[in-house]
Amino acid sequence: MTMNSPQVFEVTSPPNVVGRVNGDAILPCYVSSAKPLEDVEVRWEKIAGGKVETVLAQGKLGRNQAPRYLGRTSLPGDGFSSGNVSLRLKKVQPSDGGTYSCFVQARNQSAGASVVLRVSGTGAVVFEVLGPKGDDLQLACQSEGWFPEPTVRWVTRSQEDLLAETTLWQNSSQLFGVLSRVTVTRGQGEEVTCQVLNPLVRAEEMTVRLSSESRPPSRRVRRRFVALEAP
Repeated sequence: MTMNSPQVFEVTSPPNVVGRVNGDAILPCYVSSAKPLEDVEVRWEKIAGGKVETVLAQGKLGRNQAPRYLGRTSLPGDGFSSGNVSLRLKKVQPSDGGTYSCFVQARNQSAGASVVLRVSGTGAVVFEVLGPKGDDLQLACQSEGWFPEPTVRWVTRSQEDLLAETTLWQNSSQLFGVLSRVTVTRGQGEEVTCQVLNPLVRAEEMTVRLSSESRPPSRRVRRRFVALEAP
């Protein structure tokens, strides 16, 4: 009688990836082996609220897929032959963040790896001139759709930080909104920038350039993006 020899293979994933809110995220998982594998089964799981959720499963490892992943997950079409069994997760939401495990079984051998999905969301900044306050000027900026919780920084052209009053809120989708107000004095220059900062990917900022008389402000507003490195 001929015995099937064990299939030796390794499963690897990077430590973490970043997915954008409402976009698609790829959670990498790769199988490497000296010889082509046979009878390959794949299962992706996530621990949520102390319970194991089946995100996607193919073959005998299949379990009932958690309802919130229905229609949102897929594997590469040639995954078993190329060794790429990465998970595509569609329409990423803040609640999708967490640790995902990729399990691969071939005959009587199995191996797995884990990857952390960090969810990031950003939004456009809206700038508003609230009006004069004595000899000073009150400004505000507002933005929605951020995740995780953003921070706000007001700076002058010389990078002087301004003291601001900032309010944060969170909607039913766990996305954050922010409203920040600041009072600018005559001596603080002609250019003021409101930066809304995301710790994962980037900041969005808006700069207002005040008129030479400082009051009222000119309508020339410049908007730009600044790349930030994730921690």
